[in-house]
Amino acid sequence: MIKTFIVNIYYNSLIDQQADVKAIKEEVIAIAGTNWRVVQTGRQLCTIAFATDKDPATFEQNFYHLGNKMVYILFLEIAQIHAGHVDKSVYQWFSDRLAQGLSK
Repeated sequence: MIKTFIVNIYYNSLIDQQADVKAIKEEVIAIAGTNWRVVQTGRQLCTIAFATDKDPATFEQNFYHLGNKMVYILFLEIAQIHAGHVDKSVYQWFSDRLAQGLSK
């Protein structure tokens, strides 16, 4: 079954923590291949969504270890979207992945 996840990355300065953010993005790519997208990025927050059929128990600790005193990570599984105000392409990406998870 395909599951959809969000990784929120919190930092004081993207310039100062760009190497950490890049390492987290590379971890997402290792897990999801091309089945990911940046939802939002900014000076103090980056949100990356990805979908995979891998068991999260096999990779969730990787995100824990990528965090540090300057970079906080919140790793969430998304099961359903009830409401929101986001770019139409972001909403469609989530909608497509969640539908894939239900059909498997």
